[in-house]
Amino acid sequence: MFMVFLLFLKFFFFRTKDGKKIENSEHTKITGDVEKEIYKLYISNIGLGDDGLYTVTATNSRGESSQTAKFRVHSK
Repeated sequence: MFMVFLLFLKFFFFRTKDGKKIENSEHTKITGDVEKEIYKLYISNIGLGDDGLYTVTATNSRGESSQTAKFRVHSK
């Protein structure tokens, strides 16, 4: 199971609910296509610790824009 955020923004960075930047790792992967301006966040082996608010903020010469998504994880 994994989660994907699709973004259509030229400049970006991700933050988690506790304000820490998400880095590429075995658990999370950020990919992007600069020409198509599409970026993705993959989270593999989702667990209860992944529950929270995920915010992406894009900045460029025209300003800044943020979007937040609540991601809920439930145990069986």
